[in-house]
Amino acid sequence: MMLQNQSFSLWKVNFSLDTEQRSLALFKSKENIMAKDITVLPGEIYIVTDQDRDFGTVTIQLGGQLKISTAAQVTIQKLIKET
Repeated sequence: MMLQNQSFSLWKVNFSLDTEQRSLALFKSKENIMAKDITVLPGEIYIVTDQDRDFGTVTIQLGGQLKISTAAQVTIQKLIKET
């Protein structure tokens, strides 16, 4: 099925859509659309902020650090700590 001229919010579902369109909208998640992968190198401090807090894979190498500077939810799909 091809959807034309439809816009979906990441946070809301438009219940005026038919069931199939609504199901497609629900599968669009913030993590799938906005997540990025990062690697924190030894001696580096990566600062997580309100505007930069959704990640796919975060790899922290030995000696690297994450500094969380937000009260908002931080999303990390996969966290790897190298030793």
